[in-house]
Parts: sequence; structure tokens; C-alpha cells
Amino acid sequence: AMLSLATHILETSDCDKSEAVSLLQRAVDQTCSASVVDPTTMRGTIFFDEKSKAAVLLAFMYLDGVHVEKNIASALELFQKATDLRERREGAYLSDQAAQNKIWKGMARCHLEGGPDIYDCQQAIDFYQKAVDSQDSEAAFCIASLYREGKHCDRDDKIASKYFTLARNYLSSGSEAHYWAALYEYHNSDGGSVNDKRICEVFQVAASKGSSAANYMLGYLQMKGSTYLGQSETAAVAHFMEAAVGDDVDAIYNLGLAYLRGDGVDEGISLALENFRRAANLGDTDAMYNLACILLNPEEADAGGDVTERHGVSQEKLSEALKWLQLAADEGDADAKSLLTTLIEEP
Repeated sequence: AMLSLATHILETSDCDKSEAVSLLQRAVDQTCSASVVDPTTMRGTIFFDEKSKAAVLLAFMYLDGVHVEKNIASALELFQKATDLRERREGAYLSDQAAQNKIWKGMARCHLEGGPDIYDCQQAIDFYQKAVDSQDSEAAFCIASLYREGKHCDRDDKIASKYFTLARNYLSSGSEAHYWAALYEYHNSDGGSVNDKRICEVFQVAASKGSSAANYMLGYLQMKGSTYLGQSETAAVAHFMEAAVGDDVDAIYNLGLAYLRGDGVDEGISLALENFRRAANLGDTDAMYNLACILLNPEEADAGGDVTERHGVSQEKLSEALKWLQLAADEGDADAKSLLTTLIEEP
């Protein structure tokens, strides 16, 4: 009951989300007299399933900083709790391999995004590997990307190629499968109109099946110009809008940019603010920085001007701008740190 009510609150736009967080925590903390489930009566099945679902949902909220302050340590603890519950009871949800893979991928992200006491690239790869062993395409793609980018580990194109191939081989027929197939093609493309056409067509199939991420990529490709799709700011914004319906944070952020600059839409500071604020609430640090700049000086924000010349900005807007800059700075955004320092040092 607590999980259902929390889910309802999260899906209702005008509700206080803190109540949902409280309900999820209560669901995670609840106890049951049956430490193991009677295989005959199946007593406790619903209890353990609900407890694990609540733990996973709350973990991702802490991991993404959505409706709560981002806390990697809390996210990791909740993912571990969900995994421990799996060992105690193989309920309908807990025996679902896709659900367990989701937990492992969440734990991998924790070890990549956490501070010095949590960060561990090899541990992240190990968790991704657990999901790969269950033929999870996204996990294989994540490992491939780590070795291809060489950001968290030494670059190794041979290992990257191996996991890109696994990612493609493990694809199913759903919308996200088509999206990962296109992303695989995109990252391994050697350029040329033939590759561009194939990539765009697979993204189009994924988007038609409801993939928000695929809609964002189509918008991204059309904004920068594609051999197959051409360059169209208007078409790009249309894709961003479709993706934003599914809470794709990259699409929402790019909508903010479009309204700020008048790319494919009529320029509108209020709509830019609305989308940057929405993306900022989903944890996007670029959106936090841009939102702060507009609040400080909307006339200069889109031109790279001096936003510290505030021209009578209200205390309310200044306070909100400082809040977003601090949040972005805490996530390591260098521009936010620099601007925050300048504002604090001003008389």
C-alpha cells in the first residue's frame, strides 16, 4: 500500500514529492514476522517484493538526485538492501532477472559517480559484468563505452569492440533495443552517408516504438546536421519535445537552449527558464548553471555576457541562482564554481 501511494504521488505533478520519499523509506524499513516465506502458502511474497521495489526506486532517486538531495552512499546502501532481499525471497519481482540487472547497473553507476570512498572503476565494471552475464545489452554497452572513452580506465579499443558486439547481439525487439542498436552504430561508425542513413533509420524505429532517448538523438543529429536527415532546428526541437514527455533530461536541457537562443522556436526566456529548471531538478549541472545565469541577468545569459552585472535583480532570484550554482559546484561544475566565487566575493 505504501509503495502504491508513493508511486501515485510521484506520478502526480502537483503533489509534494517529499511525502512519496517518506512513504518509500517506510516501506523499506518495515519488518515482517516471517523471516522466510512458507513455500506452501507463499506468505510474505508480496511483502518482500514491495520492500525491494521501494528500495530500488528510492535508490535511483538518491543516485539521480530526483526529489531528494543526491546521495551516492545512500543509493548504494539501498541497492545492496534490495540485493539482500533477493537472497531471502525469490518473489515475482525479485526473481525477475531484468530487475536484478537494473540493481547491478545502479550499483555500477554508484562506483563511477561516488566520491573517493565509493569510486572504484573495477568494481563498477564487475557489477556491469554481472548484468552482461545475463545478456543485458545496456550493461555491455556501458562497459564498451568505458573502454572506448578511457575516462575511468585505460582505453582499450579491442575490449570496447568486444563489448559493443555483445551489446548488439543481446538486443531484443523493444524500443530500447533499437535505441541501443543505433547508438552502437553511431559510436562505431566510420562516417559516410550510408552509415548515417542506417543509424538514423534505427533511431527512427526506436522513436516510433516510444524511446525518448532515440527521439533526443534524432533531435541532436538534426540540430547539428545529418547527411541523411539534413539540418533543421524546427525538426530538432520537435524531437526534443517528444523526448521531454518521457523526462529525457538531455532533451529538456536542449529545449531550454532552443528557447534561450530562438533555435527552431520563438525566443522565450520564460520557457527557457521552465525547461532549465526542470532539467536542473533532474540533476543536470549545465541546466543549473544556465538557470542561474538567466536569473541573474537574462539579457546577458544567451550572449555569454557578464551575468554578474545584476541590474537590480531581486533577492529572491539571487537566492535561487546561488542555490543552483552551489548544487552545480558541488557536482564539480567548474563554471559554476567560478561564478559562485565571484558572486560571493562581490560587496
